[in-house]
Amino acid sequence: DVDAAKNFMDSLANAIAETGTNTNIKDTIKLDIPIESIYIDADGNIVVVSTNPDGSTTETVLTPDGELNNTVVQDADGNVYVVDENNGTQNVAQEFTGYGMQENIIISEENIKTIKNQIIVELIDSIKSKIDINAYSGTNRKYLEGAINQTDYIINNTNIVTYSNMGAVGWYEEGKLYIMYTGNETKDDVKATLFHEYLHHINYLYKFFPYRYSNEDRRDIYVKEDSCFYFGKKTLQGIYGDFILTLGYRVVDENWPDKYSDLEENQKQEVLAYKEQNKDQYNKEICTLGIYRPSNYYRDELSVYEICLTLDGILFNISESKKSIYFDNKSKYEEAIQLSVKFENNNNIKEDGYEK
Repeated sequence: DVDAAKNFMDSLANAIAETGTNTNIKDTIKLDIPIESIYIDADGNIVVVSTNPDGSTTETVLTPDGELNNTVVQDADGNVYVVDENNGTQNVAQEFTGYGMQENIIISEENIKTIKNQIIVELIDSIKSKIDINAYSGTNRKYLEGAINQTDYIINNTNIVTYSNMGAVGWYEEGKLYIMYTGNETKDDVKATLFHEYLHHINYLYKFFPYRYSNEDRRDIYVKEDSCFYFGKKTLQGIYGDFILTLGYRVVDENWPDKYSDLEENQKQEVLAYKEQNKDQYNKEICTLGIYRPSNYYRDELSVYEICLTLDGILFNISESKKSIYFDNKSKYEEAIQLSVKFENNNNIKEDGYEK
C-alpha cells in the first residue's frame, strides 16, 4: 500500500527543512552557499567552511536557535548536514531518481529504537483503552475488534526505516509493517501510518475483504492491464491536462494549480472554452487503457481510511497535510472501485479478483 505518497515526496523535497515539534530535529538552518566542511568551535557554535570563486575560504559561524545537537544545516546545493550527539557532523546524501527520490538519512539506531518503542507502546495502549467498540458496527467494528486482539503483531512485526525509493510513508509487505521515519514526521502521523498498515494486516487475517495476490508471500496485489479497461468521456481533470500541454510554459509561468478543482473561476472558464473548441474530441466515449485491481482491494483501502479518519483525535491527531492526502486518496479509491466493479461485471470476475 502506498500510503500518502505525496506527503513523503513533499517531505523529501523540503530536505528536512520543515520539522514538527515532535521530531528529533531541534533547529534547521538554510544557507545560500555550498558547504566544504563543518566543525564545532570552542564556544559550541557551528562553523561552516566554504570555498570562494577565487579559491580562498570563508568561515561562517552559526548559532542555532535551539539545542546544538540534531541541528540541520542545508547548503545551496541541497546537501544536508546533521550535527550529531558528539558535536560532529553527519552528511545526509540525497539522490533524485526519476519519479521517486531515494534518501539515505542518518538517524542513530538509538533514536530509531526510542521512537519505535515510544510510538508502539503509546499506540497499543490507545488501541486497548480508547476504542469504544460499541460505537461501531458492521465491518468497521470487526476491523477494530481484530485490531484490539492482535496488538502483539505490532510489537513483533514493525520495521522503522529511514530511507526509501518507494515514494511512500508506510507499506505492508511479506506480512510485516514498514514505516518511514526521517525526523520530519510528527509522532501522531507516524502512529496513523502504522495503524493504517496494521489494519491491512487485520483484513488479511480475518478476510473481511479477501482479494487475489500475484504473490501472496510478498502481499503483492494482483493487477491486470487491459487496453480497454473502461469506456467513457475524458474527465475535466483529463481535459485540463491536455490544456496544460497545449499552453505549455504559460501555465507553468502563471503557476496554475495541478488540479482542475483548485482553479480560479476565470481559469476554469478558459478550460471549458478549450473543451468547447475541441468538443468533437471530448464529447465521444473512448476506450481507455487501465490497470485492474480487485474491487475488494479498494473496499479494504476505503474502510481503513474511514476508520483512521474516524479515530483522529482518539488514537492520534493527524496533521492537516496528512488529512488532506487521506481525503484525496479516498476520492481516488472511490472512483477506482467503480471502474473495477464494471470491469468485473464485464469480464465474469468476482470481487476478490478470481474468475467466476
